[in-house]
Amino acid sequence: MNLDDIRFFSPQENKAERKTRTKEETDAPATGYISATGKVIIPQKAAEQVGLNSEHTTYMVGTQQNKRKLKSLYIIPASGHVEGAFEMQSSGRNNFIALGVILEKSGLDYQNNKYTFDINSFVYGDDIKGVELKLNKPTPKAKRAGRKPKNVDL
Repeated sequence: MNLDDIRFFSPQENKAERKTRTKEETDAPATGYISATGKVIIPQKAAEQVGLNSEHTTYMVGTQQNKRKLKSLYIIPASGHVEGAFEMQSSGRNNFIALGVILEKSGLDYQNNKYTFDINSFVYGDDIKGVELKLNKPTPKAKRAGRKPKNVDL
């Protein structure tokens, strides 16, 4: 056997290669939900992830035109004091916009179903960064805890 017929290994080849994950791969997708009172809840972590900063407190909220069912909401920062803008408020570790009547008129039964949504950022118009809230399929809420109330007929 010749010296050229044998392939020798080095100690560096014996070390396992580690895959380095980027921050985007390790982060879970940003999600939020609609509360039982009709508030669109966006956790602060998710808001930071998609670029919603706490400097803007007023946002324009809309949906696609000519659609019968509400599949996604669009939130775009409003410049200054614009008529028709909604105020985003913070509560604990969450930000929220109260949209109860609008969601009810759009056919969402948020009192009996739990709605979650995925949060994605997009560019609107002239370099305005907005956020799309894409609704997932609703899941029915669990039964209330405790005994079933008696029907009292007088």
